[in-house]
Amino acid sequence: MAKINFSIRILKKSSSTLASIYVTVLNGKKQRVSLRTDYRIPIKLWSNKTQQIRQNHGHSDFTKINVELSKLRSVILESLNELNHNSGIISSEWLKGIIRPDVVDKLKSEIIYLDDYIISFISKVESGKKLTREGKRYAKGTINGYKQLNTKLAEFLPKQKIRLDSVDRDFGDKFTSHLISQDLSSNYIGKVISRLKSIMSEGRRSGFVKNPDYLDFQVPKESSTNIYLSIAELNRINELDLSNDRKLCEIRDVFIYGAFIGQRVSDYNKGEKVIVSEHNYSKNGDKKKMMILKIYQEKTGTLVQIPLRTEPLKILEKYNFQLPKLADQKINDMIKHIGEMAKIDELTEVIITKGGRKITFRTPKFKLIKTHTARRSMITNMIIDGSLTKAEMMAISGHKTEKDFNNYVKSGYKDYLPNIIISSFFNA
Repeated sequence: MAKINFSIRILKKSSSTLASIYVTVLNGKKQRVSLRTDYRIPIKLWSNKTQQIRQNHGHSDFTKINVELSKLRSVILESLNELNHNSGIISSEWLKGIIRPDVVDKLKSEIIYLDDYIISFISKVESGKKLTREGKRYAKGTINGYKQLNTKLAEFLPKQKIRLDSVDRDFGDKFTSHLISQDLSSNYIGKVISRLKSIMSEGRRSGFVKNPDYLDFQVPKESSTNIYLSIAELNRINELDLSNDRKLCEIRDVFIYGAFIGQRVSDYNKGEKVIVSEHNYSKNGDKKKMMILKIYQEKTGTLVQIPLRTEPLKILEKYNFQLPKLADQKINDMIKHIGEMAKIDELTEVIITKGGRKITFRTPKFKLIKTHTARRSMITNMIIDGSLTKAEMMAISGHKTEKDFNNYVKSGYKDYLPNIIISSFFNA
């Protein structure tokens, strides 16, 4: 339900000073925007109850303001109804266009191009001038996604400038078809289109985009063939003798560390000093201690605390609690070679949509290992172990919803078959 409220905000902390009149528009529960009008009045003249200047105030200069506020309320309401009819979103720029149309019209008369708008957006998020809705800085991977979008747009229409307000359904269909023709995976195309929709939404909130066609852009998505490594396979990698190659040894150690803490690579591949704390507890009457790792996840800001198994603790001790900083792509490239050395070569079926065609093939498992395999391995191995509740595992992984958590579970029938066979259900 839409509401339009007027209020005052004190300019100086004095009973005799002036105050500015503000207008606040609420459109449902989630959309709210507030802006200062050009009206200033003595504080004592304002009535919070009526949201107007008090009657019989004796100041002829303020007689017409109530009439003007009433007109402004009507104009805003009319514009809001039109905006809602077109599935629009209220914004500061939209409200400025009503209160100060001369300024906004001059701004909107300038031609704004899609690539320039994306570059400006990237600059703002990289500098921290623009934050996420949660008030946090954008993750590096997200920023890179917008850079990739600009690259793909430049490939789509080389040497041609695209107006931001000309992006319609036809443009979206042609751009998607272009990406499909490049033999890209459906999930990659989906990420590109999703970034484009985000940019268009930003342009709409700023008042530069009127056509809501972009909301209908289809975002392709399919379940990826993402693997996990069992504890036994991780041990085979961890036990490799890589003493003759320092760089391979570092890559292996960082990957194994990640596979036993279950976090994103951006949360531990920083080259920073790792801080752990000691937690004392009792089990079966014996006093024990566990080292606890505390991390604020870079992507979400979520605090997670992870008990350290022997494997990651030994790796931290090896590097004096400061892991080497490695290029993510270098880990992705070399961990496959390390997996091959450890004979992680079971043939694995891969199903992927590329160029609009579904392709099925079999490949050695080591070729599918990448940095994110570490996080999936930790989560899946916890599931298979069965000693933790889902809530406890989500507390470690940092997932907010079961749906997101379940996307990381990569166990299959082979992992559960031994227990299934000996279960009382099948041996009744």
